[in-house]
Amino acid sequence: MTLKYSVALIPYEDSNGFTTFVYDIAGAIAQGDTREEAKYEVLLALEDILEDNYFEQERPVPLSTSIEDITIEDIESHFDTVRLNGCAKEYLDYIELSEELSRKILEHNKKLCLYVA
Repeated sequence: MTLKYSVALIPYEDSNGFTTFVYDIAGAIAQGDTREEAKYEVLLALEDILEDNYFEQERPVPLSTSIEDITIEDIESHFDTVRLNGCAKEYLDYIELSEELSRKILEHNKKLCLYVA
């Protein structure tokens, strides 16, 4: 089983390329010249953020919000100056985690739940 996370892909105004971020994981942000490159780069950033800010600090990892539940205003709230046109779905996609990382997240969250009593 693999987990998927919602990502927003914001096109650059003055050139080709995208800034992208994982919607539910603060700090997982990257850039790329294409949508696919941006998604790959943000996946690498996500792996680092998970290790440093969740696994090592023993904090639960949030699971992904469905693309259907994310509004254009939600995306814009991550940026001070970005104003988007159209529908939120135009700016959203998923990244799929490896089976190993997915399993690590689920086991990590399960372990943390066992300690809460």
